[in-house]
Amino acid sequence: MRGIISAALFVSSFSAFAIPIEAPKKEWDAHHKKFFTLLETKKTVSGAAFDSKVPGITVVVAMNTFCPLTRKYVPRLNTFAKDYASKGVRIVGIFPGADDTVEKVEKFVKERELVFPAYSDSGDLREHLLMKRVPEVFVFDAKQGLIYRGKIDDQYRVDGTLSAPKTEFLKDVLTSLIDDKPLTHSVTLPQGCLIQTKGQKTALDFTTDIGPLIHNNCTYCHRPGEIAGYFPLTTYDEITSVFDTVEERVTERLMPPWRADHRYGNFSNNMSFDVQQIHALSEWKKEGFAHGAGKLEYKGPATSRGWRMGVPDAVIESIGPDSSFTDTKGYAVPESGTVPYQHFRVKTKFPEDKWVTSVEVRPSSPEVVHHVNVFVVQPYQPGDEIIDNPTSFNIAAMIARRRYGISKEELKWTFKLYGQKMNRRLHLIGNFNPMMTIKSYPDGHGFFLPKDAELIFECHYTPNGKATFDNSAIGLRFAKEVPKGNDRKEVYTRAAAQMSAIQIPPHSKQELTSVVPFFAPVRLVSLRPHMHNRGESATAVIEYKDGRREQILHIPKWDYEWQNNYELDPPLELQRGDKLYVTYRWDNTTANPKNPNPEQEVKYGLQFDSEMALAYPTYVYKNVDDAIEAEGELDDFLVRGDLPADVKIKGYGDDKPKE
Repeated sequence: MRGIISAALFVSSFSAFAIPIEAPKKEWDAHHKKFFTLLETKKTVSGAAFDSKVPGITVVVAMNTFCPLTRKYVPRLNTFAKDYASKGVRIVGIFPGADDTVEKVEKFVKERELVFPAYSDSGDLREHLLMKRVPEVFVFDAKQGLIYRGKIDDQYRVDGTLSAPKTEFLKDVLTSLIDDKPLTHSVTLPQGCLIQTKGQKTALDFTTDIGPLIHNNCTYCHRPGEIAGYFPLTTYDEITSVFDTVEERVTERLMPPWRADHRYGNFSNNMSFDVQQIHALSEWKKEGFAHGAGKLEYKGPATSRGWRMGVPDAVIESIGPDSSFTDTKGYAVPESGTVPYQHFRVKTKFPEDKWVTSVEVRPSSPEVVHHVNVFVVQPYQPGDEIIDNPTSFNIAAMIARRRYGISKEELKWTFKLYGQKMNRRLHLIGNFNPMMTIKSYPDGHGFFLPKDAELIFECHYTPNGKATFDNSAIGLRFAKEVPKGNDRKEVYTRAAAQMSAIQIPPHSKQELTSVVPFFAPVRLVSLRPHMHNRGESATAVIEYKDGRREQILHIPKWDYEWQNNYELDPPLELQRGDKLYVTYRWDNTTANPKNPNPEQEVKYGLQFDSEMALAYPTYVYKNVDDAIEAEGELDDFLVRGDLPADVKIKGYGDDKPKE
């Protein structure tokens, strides 16, 4: 039979299979036909029951209710079910995990609007096909022979997302079958969540050892109302029902999403598990999932917008009565596709100047939000066109100088005139991404918000398989009065980079180092590098004016999906003449699985098929009187875009990397 997967290939990948490696093909075919006989004994959760007498091609999809990849692929599977029904193809969804009860599957089917039959499996269907992960598809021809198992396509993965699939495995296989052509694929290795099985018994217990560990490191995101609310980790039952996947993600250091190399720098917000904690998770599962005495409850913040800061003094929504956006429901995020960055301009309308001591940015639909940046826009901007795509103050300053002919002297004079009152024209004040929602400052620290300022919400949406609306908001807490003199510790977050230098040829690796000089004594509080899907690694080094160099951050494996703000512990005390160097490396070859197109020459751009090289250092001037002059000098430096000769963009590694 054309395209049948060999027994040897199956056994090498799935060694627990009961049929011996030397078994003839007819035994394999008989085994697969028994799967359909077994399926006919099952009652569907939704849709028509399976009838093996109906001729045609069958696509069995292993799914579950919590895996983000399953959720993202539902619209595509629905489309397949509709488009291929007239061609003799039927799709059947199997929910084979111990965690997926009939009630959970029914809720999932209704919320995600599945158009094909769904089954909740007690385990025998799973064992029959040796299902290990979801989502995975199994394609059977008209004679019920298994001819393909593996990925739907290569767009969605655990470690990243492409803007569109490069290879559509399921579509290719179905086309080959329908057109009676040779198969292009037979087996691919699925990515996604492990299918949960039952555990045994341990000396460690949930209430004392494991529950507090997961609550401290995981549950803030994994609870209702948060970005991973579909994968809750608040109770014993929730955690044990998906523990195989939790254990794997933690062991492989994919979760919690902390990407910094532990050998460089100390960070107060490091939420990663250490070796002993990872071992404890494995032992707890190995010996039994013991509960322990008492009841452990997650004591995190309330949800409903979920302000971690407590009750804000003011909440400003990106889409509200004073917004530039008109749909009061919020921004409509589609179920799939790529959404361009959205920018919403909002008037604050405070009756007086404010000193902000705490900031938190919260989407209303965090499950579809990659990040939100909130900027303060000052009223003296030369024109709205400047801030159409506000990524940083220095970019706005360059546009102002070059487009409107503003001289350096005028720019510096304007800064001195409005600097204290107007707070740096375009200033990043708050962020949301899955690991960064709140900034709270100690006494005297904060930032100035003039009564006539406006805010811009820059929102990056990532569809997850279900259309929804989002109305992101910023919560603010204020000091009773604006500090004066050296009691005024104003926090600055700058987006420092030389974007015009980004030019990465096809099939090449490139490196760029940006530099941020400090023109007065500062306390460096945190750092957040930023790149897109071709990013490979990022490194930050402080070069002191006496020539010493100290590496303060290294991210060896860049992950666009998770971009942390690394809070230095303790903050670094820097002097005039000290410099921050941030080195970015990109891999624009086929060796990079997240590369959307290695044939493309890559330049600066907002979407993830282009690139960025940003460093967001956050710092405070030790002497308030230094701030205006030092920031003006930094503006001049960044506007010029100067780079030392030895750190300009260059290739690295082999001249012709192995593809």
